[in-house]
Amino acid sequence: MPIKLLDHTWPLVKIYVNGEVDGHDLDEHHSRYGAMLRRGKHAIMEITQLDAPMMTSQVVRLRARFIAEHRQMLADNCMAGAYVLPSAVARGALKAVSWLQPLPFPHSVFDTEQDAEPWARKRLAIHL
Repeated sequence: MPIKLLDHTWPLVKIYVNGEVDGHDLDEHHSRYGAMLRRGKHAIMEITQLDAPMMTSQVVRLRARFIAEHRQMLADNCMAGAYVLPSAVARGALKAVSWLQPLPFPHSVFDTEQDAEPWARKRLAIHL
């Protein structure tokens, strides 16, 4: 599966995206993450590999739909989103999703996981 959801560092949840993501992969991920949203306040770090292909328009729409359908739960429970997007293509995909459905939590884009984690932990500390 190209999306790994790791919650062993709860309340910091790490999501690794490796390889091409299709609608089925994203539906499975959204099902797991949707269940996790009910656990309470947390922050996410989404780490996309440098060689990850561009998101298809279907995947962009599915991500936007998930945000729309879970807007209040995301706003209440996701304290921050740290996106590690080492390529312009990946950053463009996040912009496309955000244009369709703005993220209901503070977020920032980073080049490395080492840069993203302190920011995410600081946002968590503000809210916990």
